[in-house]
Amino acid sequence: MKIQALFLVTQVNGHGGIPRFNRNIIKSIDEKTVDYSVLSLNDTTSNSIKGFNKSKLSFIFYFIKKVLFNKIDLVIIGHVNLVILSIIKMIKPSTKVVVILHGVEAWKEIKKDSFSIKKVDKYWAVSSYTKNTFSKLNNVPKQKMEQIFNTIPTIWENEKVTNERKNYFFSVTRLDSNEKYKGIDKIIEAMNNMKPFLIENNFKFIAVVSGDDIDRHLHLIKEYELESIIEFKSNLDDSSLQDLYKNCSFFILPSSGEGFGIVFLEAMLFKKACIGSVNCGTEDVINNNETGYLIEPTVENIQDKIQDFISNNEKCIEMGEKGYQKLHQEFTFKNFQKKINTLVLECVE
Repeated sequence: MKIQALFLVTQVNGHGGIPRFNRNIIKSIDEKTVDYSVLSLNDTTSNSIKGFNKSKLSFIFYFIKKVLFNKIDLVIIGHVNLVILSIIKMIKPSTKVVVILHGVEAWKEIKKDSFSIKKVDKYWAVSSYTKNTFSKLNNVPKQKMEQIFNTIPTIWENEKVTNERKNYFFSVTRLDSNEKYKGIDKIIEAMNNMKPFLIENNFKFIAVVSGDDIDRHLHLIKEYELESIIEFKSNLDDSSLQDLYKNCSFFILPSSGEGFGIVFLEAMLFKKACIGSVNCGTEDVINNNETGYLIEPTVENIQDKIQDFISNNEKCIEMGEKGYQKLHQEFTFKNFQKKINTLVLECVE
């Protein structure tokens, strides 16, 4: 008999890392062994997704009704902000509950949901940093913690990879006024400090961005008079995004709050060296001084590594090749799919 499962998420159809992760996990679940429904708080209903268009009450009531009047073996909660829904075990104790842990929202003591946290059967953390931090701060036993990882869609894995490089470095991120840790503003400051060097080398910075904090960054670009060497793009389809990855010299996202960083995997797919931050999930992705750099994200460090990569194209190429190898050894969709389905079966045994 098939496992009956519910997957509760904040969003599926979006440009951020968590929506991308949710799309990957939905595609990875083995439909031969699992019957599942996807309930999304912030999406509208489409295809196999039941959306609630940001209506929390409708989302919660539908979920409770679904569990009460149906046999549900497993509930996978896709974000720690929804952990309160684990109290469904008070009504249906036989239903197993898993919570997926991503980034900064899981790097703190969650006092208001401490009761709900204890009801969860398993936590799947996307990085060792997230796993260890959440476990320590919330007194969750290690046996309840599993480490998974991120991946890229199979459709991306089939992309043709070349060593084409143009004179720009590249980033992809959300710029949210409530998440001022992405480091794009620090890149802008670093570029202001080395403007003559960038102009002399005919180098620019391109960032694909979304979110409500774009205007603040654009104001900073204008203030520093960097409009000619910084370009923001938004709402790109996958083909256009892939072209930017393919042609960049290297990838940078000095974010101190990355739970993992799917964008680094996307860059590694196209053989690009990466610059990321220490003390976050990115430490599982980038091998420092081998596939890129892990830095304390100060303006000075960002400036130093940008200058280093621009001045050492051979180093960029060598690190990019090693990143490509790491991706195919550790982070393929096939490996991700196997891991997820193994954990699903273990949960209900």
